[in-house]
Amino acid sequence: MDGEMADRYRDTEDTFRALVEPAGTQWWATWVAELDGEPVATATLRRLGDERDGLAEVKKVYVAPAGRRRGLAAAALRLVEDECRARGVDVVHLHTGDRQPEALALYAREGWEREPVFAPYDVLDVSVCFRKALVPAPR
Repeated sequence: MDGEMADRYRDTEDTFRALVEPAGTQWWATWVAELDGEPVATATLRRLGDERDGLAEVKKVYVAPAGRRRGLAAAALRLVEDECRARGVDVVHLHTGDRQPEALALYAREGWEREPVFAPYDVLDVSVCFRKALVPAPR
């Protein structure tokens, strides 16, 4: 993932890296999918603000070339959304960049809506932010 993103965002790399590498205490969960014993997909859920705020952000959704075209990115998003519901999060957010047409298409296809770019990503002109209101899981 780092290699692909570095190629796409080389001109913003220093600022971008500082924004997308939050402190470890902010991570809620990470999922990894394997294919033939090798990791091929991942998604991470990051807590925003105080844990009582119930705010979350999806981070590091990535599928390696060997895992692509298998629905793994959509499956990872569903897992993230399920974790949010379990934690009482009603709306989840994410940040991506305008040089990732695959990601932009995925999020739109999966029901995410664009929202104004939120801090700290508002310092990058390549930023695109999304949100998704979550319907509670049936009981």
